[in-house]
Amino acid sequence: MGLKASADSGARVFFGYAFQNSSADFGVPEQIAQWKNLKSSFESNTTDLVIAYDDWSGNPAGENTRAVIDLIKTLAMYPLPSLIPLFH
Repeated sequence: MGLKASADSGARVFFGYAFQNSSADFGVPEQIAQWKNLKSSFESNTTDLVIAYDDWSGNPAGENTRAVIDLIKTLAMYPLPSLIPLFH
């Protein structure tokens, strides 16, 4: 797995888990559940599991975009004033 390999490398890595609207069998809700599972079970001093999402402009008010924003809100250490007004 790329995440484990990144951590094992010892390099400073931001590993972007890419949420995609590509499959009905493994949609964004299932990907969010997997991301949460990975995040809760992964520890590294050099690698951070982060979020990548490419459908911001293609579907800015869609259900999947809102789900990704909700996930980001749960992780945010600081308010996200520049992001949140775009999707109300």
